[in-house]
Amino acid sequence: MKNAVIYTRVSTDEQSNTSLTLRNQEEELRKHCESKGFNVVGHFQDDCSAKTFNRPEWRKLEEFVKNSENVGLILITNWDRFSRDVNQGYKIISQMSNRGIEIKSIK
Repeated sequence: MKNAVIYTRVSTDEQSNTSLTLRNQEEELRKHCESKGFNVVGHFQDDCSAKTFNRPEWRKLEEFVKNSENVGLILITNWDRFSRDVNQGYKIISQMSNRGIEIKSIK
C-alpha cells in the first residue's frame, strides 16, 4: 500500500465556492485514496494564494515528507490547488521527484 499525503488549499475569495471548499477537497481526496488503496498519512491545508510556495501548511508538508521515509505520493484535487506559477511548480515537482515522491492531481 502506497502512503500518501493530501494537500488542500483555498484562497480567501474562493471559500464561498462549494466545489472548492477545504472540506470538499479533502473528501474527494480521501475517497480517491480509498478507491486506489492509498494510505493517507498526513493532511495539510492552506487558505492563502498559490502564487508562491511560502505557505504555512505547505512548509509543514515539506518538512513532514522530508522526515518521513515512507511517503511516496502527494495528492491534490487540481493543479491550481498546487501552484499558480508554472516554473515554481515544476521546480517543486522535480525536488519531490528526486526524493522519490510523486505529486499528482486527481482531476
